[in-house]
Amino acid sequence: MSLPGIFISYRSADSLANANSLCLSLERAFGDGSVFYDKNGIQGGDEWRKTLENGVRNAQVVLVLVTNVTRWLGVETDEYGTTTRRIDHPDDWVRQESELALANGKHIIAVLIDEARLPPTADRLPESLRPLLDRQARQIRVARWNDDLLPLVNDILQVVGGKQQHQQQHSSYNALDRAIRALGIDADNGIDSVHLVNCDRTGQATTFRRVFNSRDGKSDFQFYFLCGCPSEMPASFGKRLIYDIIYDKLDGRHDAISYPFQEDADRIKIENLPLGADLLTSRKRLKEYVARRFHFSDNQSFEAFIETGVPKLPYDYVTAVFEISEKKWDNDEGEIREYFEWMIETFQCPNKGVPTFLFFIVVKSPGLYDDPAKQTARQKNILAGLNNICQKYPDQATVLANLPPLDQQDFDDWVSDLDGIRNPNNSRAVTRALADTFEAGSEEEALFRAQQKFHVKDIEPVQRRIYDIASK
Repeated sequence: MSLPGIFISYRSADSLANANSLCLSLERAFGDGSVFYDKNGIQGGDEWRKTLENGVRNAQVVLVLVTNVTRWLGVETDEYGTTTRRIDHPDDWVRQESELALANGKHIIAVLIDEARLPPTADRLPESLRPLLDRQARQIRVARWNDDLLPLVNDILQVVGGKQQHQQQHSSYNALDRAIRALGIDADNGIDSVHLVNCDRTGQATTFRRVFNSRDGKSDFQFYFLCGCPSEMPASFGKRLIYDIIYDKLDGRHDAISYPFQEDADRIKIENLPLGADLLTSRKRLKEYVARRFHFSDNQSFEAFIETGVPKLPYDYVTAVFEISEKKWDNDEGEIREYFEWMIETFQCPNKGVPTFLFFIVVKSPGLYDDPAKQTARQKNILAGLNNICQKYPDQATVLANLPPLDQQDFDDWVSDLDGIRNPNNSRAVTRALADTFEAGSEEEALFRAQQKFHVKDIEPVQRRIYDIASK
């Protein structure tokens, strides 16, 4: 099934956290890239008005998210006691998104969180938005999020495909959910946030731990280059390594480690590598990132912060996971290598007792697996350049590039070994149910049938569902 276009319209003051959660849930159901949500759909430098308009026009389904109707209407009272509503202004973007969707004949569904309701009568909405009241809304209760999500998934499937396609997809979705529930997850289980991302890539994780332990107490600034195909979620592998440190080195003390987190939960955030048009501006972007991240004073230079501010940070570890696409290397290989070398040489501190800084730099490269014979010339150049950096700075830099699709047996073992699973023998049923969700003739189905392997992008939504059920 091709990915549907789903646009989430919401007001930040009303539904920011719920919009993020809804986006994650729908991408779990329909795949990465299926949902347009301004927090991940608008990049720096984009013409945001045009991007939003195109997002609505390209969508098949527009979801109008409401958590509190007063906040969604944008009710505001000024210092003189005068009350206004942002929704009444023609230039209000929440209003314009719905108007554009209605004008273009989009399938619109109001998604009401918990007890939220749209205005009871049409006269309480601008005339252009009154057709919203004629359309069936869906309610999602936060306490029963996953159960209430299914009718909405049903609605979207009805729009993007025929009835037969909807029934097949919905049946597979339910079968996978039943297989997960059949594992018998105890209420008192040990399934934590570490189980949200990646899977047991034992060989690669062992390599990291060996290198990391050898540097413990010797190198305060460490750089790990994680190179892999986006389908194998190399950024999530970086997250997994950070979670391992939290549980293995810090006994679960999240307060002893600093990392950027997502808005909807205390989970590690992936960030774009700070880059500019040239080496000089790239350095400037990184300095600006550090200033924002650690809030050092305007009258303190970046260099002074590294020398005197870093030792004062109240953490054992400081981490970041940065992403960069291989396309950034086009005609720019030398400059990016210089940038990385500058980073390694700059992040040094003469003082003792500083936190250990761990930078995970993810290089996303489509089709980059463990077979060198299949690598493109650009991929070979990138890996060669990174390996040269690691040879030049052996105490600070390491490449982890062997991230192939995961064997079915590895996934079965991961499921059956989860703490709190009463019926580990049912792990194979989860594997079969996952395989049944693949569209006939798709690359994912072919990989599984021919090699009994899964892309990690298809495994992580299952891990998320297991985590959701375990954490209820």
